[in-house]
Amino acid sequence: MIAPLPIFPAPLRNTAALLLAAMLCGCATFRSYDAELSHTIDLAAVGNVDGAINRLERTNTSRKKDLLYYFELGELERLRNRYEESRKAWMEADTRVQAWESTAATNPEKLVSNVASVLLNDKSRPYEGHDFEKVMLSTRLALDHLARGDFDTARVDIKRTHEREVLVASLRDKELRKTEEEARKRGVQSSFKELNGYPVHSIDNPEVNTLRNSYQSAFSHYLAGYVYEALGEPSLAAAGYRQAIELQPNQPLLERALAELDSRTAAGDDGYTDVLFVVESGMAPARRSQQFNLPFPQGNRMLIVPVSFPVIVPAQPAYLPAQLQIEGENPIDIVAITSIDLMARKALQEEMPGILLRGIIRSTAKAVAQNQAGMHDDSGLAALAIAIGTSHGAYKFSRQPTGDILAIDRIREIHRRIPNTHLVMHGSSSVPQEWLTIIRAYGGELKETYGVPVEEIQEGIRNGVRKVNIDTDIRLAMTGAMRRALCEDRSEFDPRTFLKDATSAARGICKARFEAFGCAGRAATIRPLPLDKMAERYRT
Repeated sequence: MIAPLPIFPAPLRNTAALLLAAMLCGCATFRSYDAELSHTIDLAAVGNVDGAINRLERTNTSRKKDLLYYFELGELERLRNRYEESRKAWMEADTRVQAWESTAATNPEKLVSNVASVLLNDKSRPYEGHDFEKVMLSTRLALDHLARGDFDTARVDIKRTHEREVLVASLRDKELRKTEEEARKRGVQSSFKELNGYPVHSIDNPEVNTLRNSYQSAFSHYLAGYVYEALGEPSLAAAGYRQAIELQPNQPLLERALAELDSRTAAGDDGYTDVLFVVESGMAPARRSQQFNLPFPQGNRMLIVPVSFPVIVPAQPAYLPAQLQIEGENPIDIVAITSIDLMARKALQEEMPGILLRGIIRSTAKAVAQNQAGMHDDSGLAALAIAIGTSHGAYKFSRQPTGDILAIDRIREIHRRIPNTHLVMHGSSSVPQEWLTIIRAYGGELKETYGVPVEEIQEGIRNGVRKVNIDTDIRLAMTGAMRRALCEDRSEFDPRTFLKDATSAARGICKARFEAFGCAGRAATIRPLPLDKMAERYRT
């Protein structure tokens, strides 16, 4: 967000100063990095920047720090107005991005062939950064130089921002063409929209789709125009403002910056200084790995292979101030110019075809192995997890599920065709409304949501379902019990006390489901195996 250019008395020529009011920071984290940074971000969010930096250092003890460490350190140092330390951290990050740029310029095929080629949650891979982070890094370096009054070096960073955009555009174009060619060659569909159960709306919605791409921002180009104008280069300033308008059309502040450029340039030095306030709030959403089941035909068999793909984890809503009040002057309206949240979602949208394609390639090998392992029966399956509209977590359905969104009929049809195969219902918690009510009554803020009705699961069991995943029901019951216990006895400090309530609630859910699913009284039919026997099974 930026504020228009108010004019304040100052014994200087027309130039610009920046007030950087970044209230929260954070990069778009990926794989295990989300968990590693959560405490650091929490500390920064409550204003304990020193504590956040100490935490960041404690979780990065290796002498060889990765890109994300320097991204975060630079942002945290900026938050405590240590611009030189921030610049040093970001220069370290920039050195790593420049190495990537060198490879992209001299050997782009190497990067294209490696895109999304590793499994999610592979902690051995260093953080390589997303395109918008690499491009925005140059912009943030420019901001640090501007805050120190170094406009000439800021101009260099602005120029490098544009060069980095061009390089990214070229590389992503090559990647897209390679993905499409490989998909045609293998005869596979590489659209994430066809991935059953994938939260498509999180990365494919009108707001995300208005962005030209994931790495160009209206703010970076507006800042370019501002810097060029301050340095007396109106033709370059006009190009910057014009590009900002193209990236975010119908924004009066941007249009005014271009329309009034000539009049500002022609005006003489009246002893006033233009001031640009840059306000930052919130952080980019994280990514996490989520498993989806992909069907693979193998001869007369249909094999189901679980594959992990990244999904967006929404960040907490950011505080968005409407105005700034500076030293008794008239309030200054703040205008939202760039959303890193939307850029992060656009980045995943752009990356998903390649990620999906490579996931399918890896999973095909798994399907072949599974087919070989299952040659002893008619189906080739030890168990089949069916996509019937369910999903993991508490937010499954926004209304009570009916036949149009929960395909129990599919279970009946599959069971009819392969009656001797055990079926699995993933993501089939019922989301008990009574526990949602308790959670909300004691301070929780869960939105309206519904799960899979118990009677529908029972119908599935009558048609071959032998494994039902209900972990969310257990979590909701435990959370509700703990919230109630903590609120009803605010003097209690011993976690064993409220964990007893949580355990009792979990036991109640499990008992109710065992009885509803016909499991009660069948413990004697389970034949326990010692660990060495189980280990032997895994080896063979």
